[in-house]
This record gives sequence, structure tokens and C-alpha cells, in this order.
Amino acid sequence: MKRIALCVLFLIIACNAFCQTLRLDAGLTFSRIEHNFYFPGAPNDYDYSSYKAPVINHSTGLYIEYLEQKYFSVTSGIHIYRTGGKYTEMELKAAANQPGLMPKISLDYISLNNTINFSPINKKIMLQFQLGPRLDYLISTKFAPNVEEKAKINYGITTGAGIYYKTSKYQVGINALHFGREKPLFDVISNKSGAISEHRFRVEEKFWLLNMSLGYKLSFKE
Repeated sequence: MKRIALCVLFLIIACNAFCQTLRLDAGLTFSRIEHNFYFPGAPNDYDYSSYKAPVINHSTGLYIEYLEQKYFSVTSGIHIYRTGGKYTEMELKAAANQPGLMPKISLDYISLNNTINFSPINKKIMLQFQLGPRLDYLISTKFAPNVEEKAKINYGITTGAGIYYKTSKYQVGINALHFGREKPLFDVISNKSGAISEHRFRVEEKFWLLNMSLGYKLSFKE
């Protein structure tokens, strides 16, 4: 909670100093998990994947847009969102006799985003494309309790596109964002005795966001 409060305080200070548009985004995340086990040395180098069914969760973001020109601007902000994955019907049947397994994974993040925006159409209707770096922090997780090697801090590239309708003071629209990741959530290699010398446990998230957006122009041209 302290990190979230500090991020909001930073946005308020930055907004007072530089902001031209304050924007609230709220919507959905569409995600799935690539949850892989790999056992080199086992028959056929056994490889198993689970949690392949997609899930829909929530997302909320607060952004400031500044340095606005006719075709370019810069956006900075924070986004709180949930990702995850769940068992397919086939996986649920296979796991029916294995107590302790979790049929669904949930992960909550807060991210710091900075993007450069290109708006080839920028009149009453604005078409905008976004590209920029992002830092993610894992707030909480509903995952297997015996796994400790979580990537609490991650980073990547945000790409997106949105279409907005603008008045003199307000801006409403819809945008879609893809949050690319540079590191997997887990990538653990454990040594084992016996026929199988080691196993690898790797988890990656694939997701994108769809948001409704409401903006208020703090400074505008007549």
C-alpha cells in the first residue's frame, strides 16, 4: 500500500507541474498462463504444460498526458491489474484425484508506464498509437504455496492503440494495450537424485488489456 500511495503522490505532483490531460482507464485483462515442467533425462525428455485456459480479470489505470503537440505526446501513469490462468476441462479431469492442486492462478500487479504517443488523426476524433517502457511489481498471488522463486519485479514494453472523442474539456474513448514481458514469472531449475537429474519449472504470462477511458483536459486550446 505504501508503494501505491507513493505512486499516486508522484502523479499528483507531476500533474500539477506538467499535465495537460488527466485520464482514468478501467476495463478487462485477457490472459493465459504457460505453466511448463521439463524433465531432461526422463523418457522422451518429458514436457508438460498446464493452466492453458484463458481467464478474464480487471484493470484500472490513472494516467497523465503532457507535452502534447499536434501528432505527438507523452503519457505516464500507474496501472493496477490482475492476470492468471486456469485448468482446461481436460486438465480438471486429470487432476481430480490429486488433492492440493490449484485449478486457477491469480496474480495482482501494479505497473509504472511511460509511452510516447503518435496521433495521426487528432481532431474531434483522435486515433492514437502508444509505445514505451514499463515496470511491473507483483503485489499478491494465488499460486502453488511451495514455489518461492517469483519474479516480484519485472519489466517490458507497452504497445497499444486507442480511439477517442474530444471536446474542449473532456475526452472519452477505448484503448487496447499489450504488456510484453522480458522475464518469465518463474524459471527454476532444481537438482534431483535418481534417474531424473534435474527438472525445470517455467511460468510465463500472456495477456492484453481492453479499457474504457475518460479524460479531463487541465489545459486546452480554444
